[in-house]
Amino acid sequence: MTIASPSHYQLAIFDRALSSRHPLVIEATAGSGKTATLVELCRQLAPRRCLVVAFNKAVAETLTTRLPPNAKARTLHSFGLAAWKRQRPDVVVNPRKIDILVEADVKAERLPPKMSYKVSRLVKLARTHGLVPNVPDEQGRYLGASATAPQPLAAAFGTWAMESILPDTQEAWSELGARFDVLGSTPIASLLPHCRRVLHSSIFYAHVIDYDDMLYLPTLTTGLQWHVDADVVLVDELQDLDQLQRKLVTKIAKAGAQFVGVGDSRQAIYSFRGAGSADGKTAIELIADELSATRLPLSICYRCPTSHLTMARWVEPRIEARAGADVGTLLRYGDDGVLCCDAPHLHDLDCDCLRGNEEALATEPALYQPGDVIVSRAKAPLVKVAYWLLRRGVKAMILGRDIGQELHSYLISHVKYGETVSVPVLIERIQKSTAKLVEAAVRADEDVDELTDRRDVLVAVLRQSGRVDKAITALNEIFGAERRLDAVCLSTIHKFKGGEADRVWWLDYHKPDLESPRLKHEWQRREAENLRFVASTRSRSFLGLIKSSSFSS
Repeated sequence: MTIASPSHYQLAIFDRALSSRHPLVIEATAGSGKTATLVELCRQLAPRRCLVVAFNKAVAETLTTRLPPNAKARTLHSFGLAAWKRQRPDVVVNPRKIDILVEADVKAERLPPKMSYKVSRLVKLARTHGLVPNVPDEQGRYLGASATAPQPLAAAFGTWAMESILPDTQEAWSELGARFDVLGSTPIASLLPHCRRVLHSSIFYAHVIDYDDMLYLPTLTTGLQWHVDADVVLVDELQDLDQLQRKLVTKIAKAGAQFVGVGDSRQAIYSFRGAGSADGKTAIELIADELSATRLPLSICYRCPTSHLTMARWVEPRIEARAGADVGTLLRYGDDGVLCCDAPHLHDLDCDCLRGNEEALATEPALYQPGDVIVSRAKAPLVKVAYWLLRRGVKAMILGRDIGQELHSYLISHVKYGETVSVPVLIERIQKSTAKLVEAAVRADEDVDELTDRRDVLVAVLRQSGRVDKAITALNEIFGAERRLDAVCLSTIHKFKGGEADRVWWLDYHKPDLESPRLKHEWQRREAENLRFVASTRSRSFLGLIKSSSFSS
């Protein structure tokens, strides 16, 4: 056995999986040895063939090195691709599929060039949300505008049919455009005919697929024969699955193999991407209900000291410390950066766990060491602190090259081709466009934090850089794809979920205010609680609570 002394939770999981083929969902808390449990479960299930479905390629590759000979790992996308290849053996992969279709429409003068980006973006979003067009023209080859057309259960294309998760209505398209800041001042009615035509074309050319098609086409095609080359399928990170991924997982679970799912409802922090329901249910709860699965806990945290778990229990009372766990270090710094321990939200903590120099300041650069991680709910405070550290000779980087690329794209979208624009003018444009997006989001009862955070990050980078070209260079240099151990790593809580470090600083730990009127929906409040849980369970030893207001420019 690879686990020397399995807990009673692990023993119960092994016993259940070995004695019953009934679907099983494991609620694995932060730091509970989830991966070790999965690996050991596969070992105990031998000679049965096990397939572990991982959330991304990096996780699948790591699992492959640890799994026993009777098990293999793959991603949902590779599973979907294999299923589609059985449907269409002639399939080829082209990552630019949608862009090529849009460019063809522009060349044929069916699509105004100025609309091409928005149409491309909306079509890609429609596929990831499981929207299937439902109004073919008289030839059945492309779609026209039909905002009032009834939504059938399935829309037929070629020799197969597809079912839609999101209805093909103007309202649904408009909500996608507003939520992901695509529309701007362009009315959805003018984009909709083009979006439907391109989306239908992408389905018609089903022998050419891109990354999104690997889930979209096989998952929504009715009557597709699912072949699971395993006796047991184990799916990781259930709580992060969006609607399309959940539908694929339930199809896999119903294909005949024994199903074991693993996740943590208290680490569900992607509701804004569709990983959950409007009433606050997480993806793991929805899948468990769909499959009528048995649910078993994995509640012992082997990572965190007891003082950190005291904080985590305000959100998740069931999390337990391992036997012999250290108290660890938990320090809180006030608005002025002075070390203190009298915050109301720390009233349950034993002050003996607050160790350190009582005169220490959070604004002492020497406090921040290579390998430290600073996490925050928002990106803008991370940029502020990163610049503060860099100016004082402390190596620092922000985790998330994709974040930098997204910010870069949004920044240059405010600059006309061939134009030279000053920093103040560009800041004013970004502020005005953000104000319009925020106004639209408020009317649609959508969260505005991402919009205002993006604005604040770009304004901070532009002001610090002084020139637009330098700001673009800074976005490329500061944001990195991987954590560097020779520098202080700053990360959003979302990016660092699943990560851990000996020393973690939680920036703006008092946000979001759980009593804020901005948390209008149950899922928003629950996600805010979950972000606190994730942040408080990243450290193996030291956790420092700091505020961005302490770091003056």
